Amino acid sequence: MFRLSVIYELISESATSYCDVGCMTRKHLSTIIVVGILFVAVIFTSGCTSTVNNTPTPSVASPTRDPTFVPKNTSGYLTYSNRSAGISIQYPSSWQKNETAIGEVVSFNTSGLPGASFTVFAPQNFSGTAVTLDDFSNGLLPTSLTEFKLLNSTDIALSGYPAHKHIFSFMNDDESISQGMLQLTIVNRTGYALLYVTTQSLYPSYLGIVQNMTQSFNVTK
Repeated sequence: MFRLSVIYELISESATSYCDVGCMTRKHLSTIIVVGILFVAVIFTSGCTSTVNNTPTPSVASPTRDPTFVPKNTSGYLTYSNRSAGISIQYPSSWQKNETAIGEVVSFNTSGLPGASFTVFAPQNFSGTAVTLDDFSNGLLPTSLTEFKLLNSTDIALSGYPAHKHIFSFMNDDESISQGMLQLTIVNRTGYALLYVTTQSLYPSYLGIVQNMTQSFNVTK
């Protein structure tokens, strides 16, 4: 069992990487870190299964990819690829890329204040478990955030695979309100998740960009 205290320490230490990017004030940095802490903590614990008995783990059918799926290509966007994580995604050239945070493959951040962040979390291996998309999706909702409100949940497609999307809001330490979008899928027993967060007032302003990024996201493994 991976200790939650260790996860909290690792994520807290990674906060300085965001400060180096210079795209967020400290109060908005804390917002992203809180969501990251909750997300990564649940990822590690969701993979912890009991070994007390030898009962076989029920098999879970892998979803079928939509054969018509083609990753979106947006003019002027840059392409990020990570062979180890088995993903690729496009992002605006004006957004800053960060690959140093614990529990993430990459995050993209605006340079303005207050900032917006789009994060691709590290893939989670569910081999040998009976974790379903519903389990993965519901378990990662950061419901312990202050004044957490689930605004909408829908079934979508992500990289051509069945996925879930949750839109939620929460209160920051300074009592301002932020809004987030969490999108998740499981491909070949591996969980993938994307997270968009910004202030609630700016949330609609970046939706077009976020949709372009999401539609370009491609699971390559």
